[in-house]
Amino acid sequence: VRDGNRLDSKRFRFGTTSQPEIFLEAARPILERKNLTEPLELLDTFGLDEMRFYGLGWDRSKRKFKVYIMIHNLFALPKRHREMLHRFYSTDKNVSNAVWQEADLLPHALLSFTYDDDTSELYEDKVYVYPRTLEEAVRLGGESVIPDPYYVSTVALMYSNRRRMVSQIDIDTKWQCVWRRKISQTGRDLIDTYNDVGLSLETMAVQSKDDYTLYFPAGSG
Repeated sequence: VRDGNRLDSKRFRFGTTSQPEIFLEAARPILERKNLTEPLELLDTFGLDEMRFYGLGWDRSKRKFKVYIMIHNLFALPKRHREMLHRFYSTDKNVSNAVWQEADLLPHALLSFTYDDDTSELYEDKVYVYPRTLEEAVRLGGESVIPDPYYVSTVALMYSNRRRMVSQIDIDTKWQCVWRRKISQTGRDLIDTYNDVGLSLETMAVQSKDDYTLYFPAGSG
């Protein structure tokens, strides 16, 4: 939702946390047809203990295609992605190293490649990290987008080479009503529509009351 009432529902993605090899074999022909070699080279180079295929996504209104890889060893991140994480805090490696050496994160991260769906040119790099606590998310820079910590389950922090940090807030089902009241009427109506078919709000990426993204899971596996 943008500007409070402008709704864009043309983004969707699918993926897996339990069947990476099966999903990769299904996705490989798509990646090869689009000549997206980097994700395949990473997945073919690193073993399942370090890196796994996670899923694909589409943004039909912006004509973007996305590839997601789950990283189980942060040292397996490509060099430019590691440098992007450092540059967010400082161009002085001593300063940025101090931030990351103290970071209290879960051992996995999500790597995202966004491509132009028509030309297959790389458009955006993103890395999602998962702080162990809300306090750590705030320390890393998420305080401006965590409006009510009491009602937050967990937070993922998204770093991008094209925009500022975005926090993705995981919502416990019992607190959905609280977050529903914090957004515009268009968003409330959307939550109600999904609830009517048995899907609860799972995650929010909030910039403001009138600028946010809602995620509804259709299943898991």
